[in-house]
Amino acid sequence: MVASAADAPASGRKNRFRGLPLRILSAVVLGPLVLAAIWFGFPWIDLVAAVAAPLMIWEWTG
Repeated sequence: MVASAADAPASGRKNRFRGLPLRILSAVVLGPLVLAAIWFGFPWIDLVAAVAAPLMIWEWTG
């Protein structure tokens, strides 16, 4: 049997959007930064990649 979203308790719906404000803030800050790095090219895009890669590894393993 498959449960629908309407059957979920209210606390489940609240937890669904728990990290949404932080994700929106991250997108607002990091989006233009990455687009600028792409626009200006070398060395900025390499710098963004060099900083982002270890942060992503730390986040995934952490």
